[in-house]
This record gives sequence, structure tokens and C-alpha cells, in this order.
Amino acid sequence: MIPLFKVGMSDEAQIRVAQVLSSGFIGQGTVVEQFEDALWKELKTKTRPVTVNSCTAAIDLALELIGVGPGDEVIATPQTCFASNIHIIHRKAKIRWADIDPLTGLIDPDSVKKLITDKTKAIVAVNWAGKFADYASLKQHGVPVIEDAAHTWDTFLETEVERGDYICYSFQAIKFLTTPQTCFASNIHIIHRKAKIRWADIDPLTGLIDPDSVKKLIT
Repeated sequence: MIPLFKVGMSDEAQIRVAQVLSSGFIGQGTVVEQFEDALWKELKTKTRPVTVNSCTAAIDLALELIGVGPGDEVIATPQTCFASNIHIIHRKAKIRWADIDPLTGLIDPDSVKKLITDKTKAIVAVNWAGKFADYASLKQHGVPVIEDAAHTWDTFLETEVERGDYICYSFQAIKFLTTPQTCFASNIHIIHRKAKIRWADIDPLTGLIDPDSVKKLIT
């Protein structure tokens, strides 16, 4: 195998990982809480970020909070990783494919406008190659907008821009910020009191978050 690149890694990484492993908390604990605090300060979000195991899980959590289910329609973009839209299928909702702007690779707001119906439950837009989708236009329809922000990072911005209602980042190895995915991988901006959802049960047949468990946790 020819290594084409190596992920940037702090000299202290091995020491810090060893500390986490010896702490007894490998998926949640003090370090994760500190990481969320640091993200909140760095990203300057209105609500405290919540970390889950992957960006895919964050998008699924957003769909759950919105209430997407069988018979609903979700407008999405085909210009993305399959993971961005897989949970729409798992929830037995219908994907309405929007057109892509050939110059930017981003979802086309005019195409989205033509697809809006009374069954539209959410819009999934994906930031592409560091560029943000036109969220100001997408949010004009009064439909919740999920922002797949795996390809963007706020510190590269020079001006304020409109963002989605739910912002899902990825910290996978080739993204702007990398973390061990076994501990945390993405965050979604939701009301802090709903952070209990991270402890929801998992459906043993599908491996997905259990909606009935989620309902019992929301206060």
C-alpha cells in the first residue's frame, strides 16, 4: 500500500487517548463534555452542541426531532455521500430530489421551491467543498432545514451567513477537524434540554434510534 497522506495528529494525542481509555469512559465522559464546551465557544452557536457517534447519526437525530416518518416527503440533494440521505429511507419517507447548481455543486433553491408540497417535512442541504448552501432561500418555505456541514467549518468564514435549523458536522479522518470516531464524531445544534436523546434505546433489529424511547425522554 502506498500512503498518499497522513492525518495531522498532535504529539500529545497518544497520551490523551491513554488517559481517556484508563478513565473508564470510552464513549461519554468528562473529555466529551469538555469537547462540547470547546465547540460551543469555537462555533459560537446559539445552543450548546451535542456530540453523537457520527454525522449520519446527527442527521438521523435531526429527522427524529422534526418527526419525519412514513408517508412524509423530504427534499434532498443527490450530490453527496449516501449517508446524508440513508435515514430518510430507513424512516420510510419519500425523497424528492432537487436539482444541483452546476456551478457550485449545491442544492438549487429554485428547484426546491417547485418540489414543496403539503407533505414536505424537511429539507436536507449539503455544503459542498467548503461552500455553504443558500439557507436564507431554503428557510423561506417554513420547512425545517437540515444542514450537512461535513464539508465546511465556521472558522473559514469572513462574514456572517444564514445557517440551517439543524447543523450536522463530521469529524471523520478527512474532515477539517478530526477526532476518534469511537468517542465522538459530529454535533447537531438543538435545544440543550433535548440532549437526553443521546441516551435513547436502540432498536435491536435495525440498529437505529428507537422513536418510542425518544418520546419518553423529551420534556
